[in-house]
Amino acid sequence: MAWSEPGDEILVARDEEMLTFWDEAGYSLDERDEGPFMLMYSPARWKSLQVTALEDPYARSEESNYDPYEITLVESGLWMITVVVPEEGVFGRCVVDTLIACLASDPTEQQRR
Repeated sequence: MAWSEPGDEILVARDEEMLTFWDEAGYSLDERDEGPFMLMYSPARWKSLQVTALEDPYARSEESNYDPYEITLVESGLWMITVVVPEEGVFGRCVVDTLIACLASDPTEQQRR
């Protein structure tokens, strides 16, 4: 998939049955505790952004004595991604975790294996 400018929305459904269920019930979980979800994405429009780092951004250690602090993110080709899931819970967390794993993976790492 190629990211398009200036952004887009993608509805993800398992099959036609889930699409029909979505038309009738909206963003709800079905009998399999799964549901449609939407990804909305666009390029970041800011040049810098102040945020609080809740986890060590350098991943230096797993120590529990980390104190959150403010950092400045500087935009360099970043994309904003919003995930809309049927409800907070196991399914929604799985969707977000899978998206993070896919986006954080290094495709060149797999090619070297």
